Amino acid sequence: MIYLLIATLLWSFSFGLIKYNLAGIDPYFISFARLFLSMLLFIPFYRKINFERKISFLLFVNGAVQFGFMYEAYVLSFNFLKAHEVALFTILTPVYVTLYYDFLNKNLNIRFFLLAILSVFGAGIIVYSRLSSSNLWIGFLLVQFANICFAVGQINYKRIKTRIQEINDNAAMLIMYSGATAVSIVFAATMIRTVNLNFTFSQILVMLYLGIIASGIGFFLWNYGVTKVSSGILSTFNNLKIPFGITISLFFFNETVNLLRFLSGSLIIISAIILSNKSGKAHVKN
Repeated sequence: MIYLLIATLLWSFSFGLIKYNLAGIDPYFISFARLFLSMLLFIPFYRKINFERKISFLLFVNGAVQFGFMYEAYVLSFNFLKAHEVALFTILTPVYVTLYYDFLNKNLNIRFFLLAILSVFGAGIIVYSRLSSSNLWIGFLLVQFANICFAVGQINYKRIKTRIQEINDNAAMLIMYSGATAVSIVFAATMIRTVNLNFTFSQILVMLYLGIIASGIGFFLWNYGVTKVSSGILSTFNNLKIPFGITISLFFFNETVNLLRFLSGSLIIISAIILSNKSGKAHVKN
């Protein structure tokens, strides 16, 4: 679980950094920059791509789904929702993770499903706020599409690695980031507005962090960790970014939060992870 934990910590800084440092920069450009930098980070591992073309194609498509289409739908949802509404709607990812995993294995694990629901409930306590956006359902569907893309990508990578364990993770992620970058280029070319390239030094540092650290290293650690845990642990861990992100915002960005809701919701999410871990010890990791 340590890999999932580190990745979650790296992502936790992203919310505040984007909100307070990248306001006004076209979101499609930010998506492209993040994914392109992630791809460049793994270019040195190109020579280690020595697996079949079919596997390379599957990884390319999986990267396009898990990172590319996920980012674009997530970014587009901000045109229809307020920030707290986006955060609220992302909490359903654990349900999609466990349902997709069980669908592929043709066996519904009721315990893991209920623990995923428990994780959703805990995250909902933390981020719930009154919904008021006029185009609520459009935004809701976009966020759910992003959630599903990320959930499907995680499980697909887990299955590919389980079946072909000799695949080099660094080379595999290079192919996946290439697929994601290809998607971001298409969206950037067709939807991007006039981009002001006069970035401040702090904005450049933030984009480097988002691309190299949060996305590049973060997604690598996450997908590597995905192969080491049960589907139950994985699903509940998907909501740990919410209390982590709020904690970082409290200490580094001076934001405020309802302390009672934050503590109670965080306790529920952590409890779901602990219970999943106990159940996962007896669960075959496949």
